[in-house]
Amino acid sequence: MDLTEAAQAWREDGFVILPGFIPPDELKPAADELNLLFPSAEGFHDETDPQRGRSSSRPSHAGQGTTG
Repeated sequence: MDLTEAAQAWREDGFVILPGFIPPDELKPAADELNLLFPSAEGFHDETDPQRGRSSSRPSHAGQGTTG
């Protein structure tokens, strides 16, 4: 994907995937720590991971959880 296609995808879809943009050796430290922020797939679905409900107490959309 060239940058023109990437920019068009960004405008149309709101996101773009750039394969190989960040080298794997630079991604590895972040990937290794994902479990500190997010539950594992297994822990999420079987409800055993303490991270599962961590973010569910916060509204995910503007205006959600407000009254009035």
